[in-house]
Amino acid sequence: MKHHFYIIAGFTVITLILSITSCKKPEEKFPGKWMEATQLPASERNAASSFVIGTKGYITCGYDGEQYLSDLWEYDSESGTWKQMASLPAASRAKAVAFSVPANGKGYLAMGFNGSAYLNDMWEYDPSANSWNNKASFPGSAVTGSAAFGIGDKGYVVYGLNLSGPVKEFYSYDPVADTWESLTAAPGTARAKCGVLIYDDRAYIMGGSDDNGYYPSDFWRFDPLADSWTQLADISDKTDNSWDDSYFDLTRETPCTFVIDDKGYVTLGKTFYFNLSTTWQYDFTDDRWVRVADFDATVRLEAASFSFGQRGFILTGNHSDQFFRDMWEFIPDAPAEDL
Repeated sequence: MKHHFYIIAGFTVITLILSITSCKKPEEKFPGKWMEATQLPASERNAASSFVIGTKGYITCGYDGEQYLSDLWEYDSESGTWKQMASLPAASRAKAVAFSVPANGKGYLAMGFNGSAYLNDMWEYDPSANSWNNKASFPGSAVTGSAAFGIGDKGYVVYGLNLSGPVKEFYSYDPVADTWESLTAAPGTARAKCGVLIYDDRAYIMGGSDDNGYYPSDFWRFDPLADSWTQLADISDKTDNSWDDSYFDLTRETPCTFVIDDKGYVTLGKTFYFNLSTTWQYDFTDDRWVRVADFDATVRLEAASFSFGQRGFILTGNHSDQFFRDMWEFIPDAPAEDL
């Protein structure tokens, strides 16, 4: 009888395994594809700063694992080629904020860390003259981790970290007067390392981490014309509706962001102990997110990004002690692929 029992038990286990295997759901497929583009012809780096002027993308500064950098490179999105430009004539640094001002066609770099000190100086880059000019220093207490963007004739710096923790400071910069103005504090809890999407002359601020090490799920839109903030739908599963059931890792710090046509994209970053490769697409009209193809190269932190209206790129970054100079373009209309 004992032998018969083992035969029956073994048959039961095999049947159970076969049942589980046969019921396994197929791998989910997500639309879009990542294609490798022309790599940066310079040192690998992380924590570099980037901005876009017209059809040209610029990347500067960063850290290559041994030294802080000050070189500047221009990427022509139409020809797919790189060109070295005038280096920043100031302290080499990483983790600086950067933005461009559409009205004057110039780029700006502020703050950063040079290996021994946090900086608050700001520099203006003029692409027509290929030159840098020193401008009014950033007056806030934040020294790193701020979000920066340019809309219309002004630049903006919001949130960030000072030596005591995250802050809610919000400043605008007027390049004509070369002055900074302190604005009403940003909404929500103090945070740093957020992502920014720019669409229809408004800024969408998401992600980041707060003073307790948590990842805020509130999502905000800033309208500079109305000088107002609007809270959008949270980026985590907060409702009883089904549309946010899949929002499992949208909250993150140091995300890379870009806009293609009328959709925003968020990829990379980290949450708690996990470095992320998941990529999400945001519909500005419906205020909804859907998952698209995961970032296809080595997962990384502190990468840079470019948006050119109809094209979005991710470049550089690091994974542990491995630094990168490769660049990847996301193709949203490519057929869905396996996860």
